[in-house]
Amino acid sequence: MKISDSLIVTSTESVSQNDLAQIVQLIDSVTAPDGTRPISEHVELHLREGGDEAARHLLVRKTNGALLGYAHLDCSDQVKGPSAELVISHDSGPEVLGHLLAGMSRDAAESSLRLWARGDSKHLIDLANEQGFGVERELVKMGRSLFTSLPAIELPQGFTCRTFEPGKDEELFLAANREVFKSLPDQKRWTRRDLTVRMKEDWFDPKGFFLIFANSDPNQLAAFHWTKIHGQPRRIEAGRIPAPSHSHDAFGEIYVLGVTPKFQGHGLGQAIAVIGLRHLVDKGLDSAILYVDLNNSPAVALYEKLGFSQLSKDILFRKGA
Repeated sequence: MKISDSLIVTSTESVSQNDLAQIVQLIDSVTAPDGTRPISEHVELHLREGGDEAARHLLVRKTNGALLGYAHLDCSDQVKGPSAELVISHDSGPEVLGHLLAGMSRDAAESSLRLWARGDSKHLIDLANEQGFGVERELVKMGRSLFTSLPAIELPQGFTCRTFEPGKDEELFLAANREVFKSLPDQKRWTRRDLTVRMKEDWFDPKGFFLIFANSDPNQLAAFHWTKIHGQPRRIEAGRIPAPSHSHDAFGEIYVLGVTPKFQGHGLGQAIAVIGLRHLVDKGLDSAILYVDLNNSPAVALYEKLGFSQLSKDILFRKGA
């Protein structure tokens, strides 16, 4: 749909390979120097790998075909409603953001649209406030230097730690993941396919994926810590959109960490956090990050105790909240 002499907006349930290449290029071009992406990993993975059937895509282009903005509308959450993620080029402004938001609002129909503003995006935050959106969720990015000392590893008596074994531990992890993140639908609903897609990524290393079991119950996962290293060169394969490139120095991440409810209160959270962080130190990394819900007070307190501090914040807005 042509909305002006210079802009064309397209709304679609699927994107072509050419569209996909342009979207990935746009995301890469506006990625922050510290590696902060304007779009979540979940969206990027589904863009590249497919499988996200309950989604719509909105693209804003110049009449010459140059992509100025992209929005992804995830309609899979039937309870809380659709959520949108937006990205615009550096030479675009509020007009393009406004067209993307208006398009997402139309596609969400009668549902209460939710909108992610990632990495303290001032223009998007201002627009959300102007349009009557309220804050529903805040996801904090925290970081620490790995040059400063870490506590000793103190694994409680009666527990054993080992690394993830592909082909053996997938269902154990997914079951524990559902328990730990039962209040976070986007994490709780991970399927075997979601896990497999991530295990195919260049950064995946089972030696950096730690599992704790109780000696009394070796068939149930007590705690897990999946680390991630950013900054690996991406592998280019014919016919496949490659994973994001990174021009920044390599750094580590507490990618997914949890203690199942049955085994909370034993000090496993700190133990497995330190195990993973020491692994990142052994890899020669200078720093580590993590993302945590601001309202998860026990987790925030643990990470602050381990020397993490807030770097930025992703905000999930809801229309009329």
